[in-house]
Amino acid sequence: MNAQFPGPLVEANEGDTIVVDVHNRLTNSTSLHWHGFPQNGTNFMDGTVGVTSCAIPPGASFRYEFAAAAGLAGTYWYHAHFSTTRTDGLFGPLVVHARAAPRAPGSDRIVMVQDWYHDLSAALLPRYLAPGNENAEPVPNGALINGRGRADCARVGTAHRCDPAGVALEVLHLDPAKPHKLRFINVGALAEFDVDIDEHAVSLVEVDGVAVVPHAMHRLRISVAQRYSVVVPARPAAAAAAARGRSSFWLRARMLPHCFAAVPDALQLEARAVVSYAPPSLAPMQPESRAWDDAAPLECLEMNLTSVAPLHALPAAPPTADLLVRLRSSFAIGAYQLSRGFFNGTSWRPQRTPTLLQAIAGLAGANASLFSAPPHASPPVLDRAYDVARQLVVKLDRGAVVDLLIDNYDDGSRRSPPPPSSKNSS
Repeated sequence: MNAQFPGPLVEANEGDTIVVDVHNRLTNSTSLHWHGFPQNGTNFMDGTVGVTSCAIPPGASFRYEFAAAAGLAGTYWYHAHFSTTRTDGLFGPLVVHARAAPRAPGSDRIVMVQDWYHDLSAALLPRYLAPGNENAEPVPNGALINGRGRADCARVGTAHRCDPAGVALEVLHLDPAKPHKLRFINVGALAEFDVDIDEHAVSLVEVDGVAVVPHAMHRLRISVAQRYSVVVPARPAAAAAAARGRSSFWLRARMLPHCFAAVPDALQLEARAVVSYAPPSLAPMQPESRAWDDAAPLECLEMNLTSVAPLHALPAAPPTADLLVRLRSSFAIGAYQLSRGFFNGTSWRPQRTPTLLQAIAGLAGANASLFSAPPHASPPVLDRAYDVARQLVVKLDRGAVVDLLIDNYDDGSRRSPPPPSSKNSS
């Protein structure tokens, strides 16, 4: 995007209007989805192809225009939402700054971690959807930080070109006299990461666009699409250490191999970047820092945030919901012998007309029957307006409060097996 990988930073303040012109010079259609960003009143700018909009054809252009409303300060990201093309590298960060809050005295940096595949997603997708591959997502070949990483060519093999000469790792130059904010985003396809900086404790200050009470920690676990912001405190002692020749530390992002269906011998689990307290004019030294010696949990679970509290808590209101919508999620082999995901027996497939435009056309035609659910149906599914085999659309009254209950019927475990020395009881 704009000849950059990852794509350029989109940055705004609360109250600004964000305008992004996309000129599609690809050979396939595309779109941009603004992940985690509410589009109240601008649903058609959400970029979800087949749901809120059409795709941008090759050679065509589209202008995204939406407001960074008050209360949306935080870390977001954008990515392609056409097939699986985002995993090939079409993504970038989006940051909205709070007008009332002062900027940090140090730097404000983006750190994007991701798994990386040597094959394009167009080659990986048919293999994943083929029969017999349930719960066997394609395993990545390595990991990157801000689009950079090094590969061991002896492990890559001969199927792909490998030339590490001149490949520089990402370097974060920090002033040791000032605190710094690091905004971590997992822009990958599958892998969770354990991320930490050698010998550094940090404070968690933001979770998915929500400011939180500063929470001390030294390692965070970040799943796909999640965003965590941390503050690295000032380290005056680091200036003295830099004078003695110890100015660099490893920032490590390690994938969780026990979450994969298989772990190839050639898989390189860890990506690294350099945190340097030397002046930016000097080349960073090779870090000799010590990794944290405590073991990370061997479970395919998200980071435990039960002790993390929002900085500005909002009361839950009203105390009861107007409607309960129960969804049963599962994977199954369909009529085409392809593995697909289902909600309540519906496997979504894009239609010629996006869902939102179908609803607008129905309203314009004043066809009330399109928006009437079967009597006593729970939830009220609109099976007259939409093909429920391909679109599951539930009728909601304006302003309704909904309890969404999801039962996971997938038979694939997301937890790792217990170590051999443990005993199981049934």
